[in-house]
Amino acid sequence: MTESYIPVMMVLGVILVLLVIQIIMCILLMAASWKCFKKMGYAGWEGIVPFYNLYITCDELYGNGWKFLLVFIPFYNIYFAFKLWIDYAHAFGESTGFGIGLVLLPWLFMSILGFGDCVYRAGEKRERK
Repeated sequence: MTESYIPVMMVLGVILVLLVIQIIMCILLMAASWKCFKKMGYAGWEGIVPFYNLYITCDELYGNGWKFLLVFIPFYNIYFAFKLWIDYAHAFGESTGFGIGLVLLPWLFMSILGFGDCVYRAGEKRERK
């Protein structure tokens, strides 16, 4: 191997390591979502189906699952993501800061909710509206 291939191989090695880390984080997030949905009283598989899990989450938190369509409105979707995950954290008895953590580092904070001793408080958010 010549010296000209060494930087290319180093970059490919870094990309491979980052890819493996990303796959691990995705698997961890899926397992944590599965556990959270089990705590909410749903089947675990509902937590890992794209868009359907968001529909269920909106239905559980706001009483109207079709609110998940708000994620498709540009710029408003940023606000809605923060609001949704903060309300999700409150439904599990966690703080607003924890909800912001769910937006920024979902694989970590969702794991805390799913594998920790957090208890879902069914319907409390819906009653506060």
